[in-house]
Amino acid sequence: MDYWVLTAIASACIFAFVTVGDKWILTGLGVKLSNYCIFVGMTQLIVSILLLLFMGFPDASFKSVISSLSAGALWGLGLTFLFFALQREDVGIVTPIWQSSPVFASVFAVYFLGESLNIYGWMAILLVVFGAAFLSTNFGRTETNKLFSFPLLLVIVGAIFIGGAQVLLKQSSSDLGIWHNMAYRGIGLFATIGLPYIRISSIQSLGNLLSNPKKTFIIFSAETIGPISGNIMLLMAVSSGPVSKVSALLGTRPLWVFLLTLLISVLGIKLFHESFKKIDVIIKAGSALVVSGGIAIIALA
Repeated sequence: MDYWVLTAIASACIFAFVTVGDKWILTGLGVKLSNYCIFVGMTQLIVSILLLLFMGFPDASFKSVISSLSAGALWGLGLTFLFFALQREDVGIVTPIWQSSPVFASVFAVYFLGESLNIYGWMAILLVVFGAAFLSTNFGRTETNKLFSFPLLLVIVGAIFIGGAQVLLKQSSSDLGIWHNMAYRGIGLFATIGLPYIRISSIQSLGNLLSNPKKTFIIFSAETIGPISGNIMLLMAVSSGPVSKVSALLGTRPLWVFLLTLLISVLGIKLFHESFKKIDVIIKAGSALVVSGGIAIIALA
């Protein structure tokens, strides 16, 4: 199995834990979305500054630096659109649309980077995308009459942005090392997901939140250690593998989220209100097999 396959899957697994942590923080701990965005953005900015201070500025082309900054900015915008939609629409509708980003990444990679995909490559990507979409759906609890609302259109735009961001990271990786690429991506991400929310009142509210040692430890673990580790794996995968297939493997996050939340439910751990009906488990287990089939094709092709 190729190195980039393992790092892409590792990134998806790490971000599955981050996703579960996000849900716990935003629901169980009652953290405001604006505070959450500021913390995520500030964390990315601080890590980026430390990396540049420690490693110095790279001897890289202006184009590569701009590509990495733009990738972070697009990623931040995509996440902002996702959060906006999740506040207003059923998660069972929003998330499957969001999972279309690997398709856009594949199209961009073929068109802009000259990557080639045969019929088996496209089949694997579609298996992962549609399988992940079904894994993300709460069956029987979605409002199917909302197909063209403004928030859902923003989700589509956000998915396109994420696909474009992955291609830009691949492009910048030809001239930037993993750490410098991570630093510039983080600065770009802060500019679109953290900076717009910064207000004196928001900073004070975030300070009050972080004055609680227990909450600080939980948020730091879920929103600093996890994303940094996941982003390192992501950049390692993008720098060494075809972004069209890497993106599909990164899109397997719902598979790992499903398995993790199922384990939490079986163990009786009460992190948040999450229950599985029998039909959910059956259909999502079938979806998991579909995603696994897509992973197998990508890994073995």
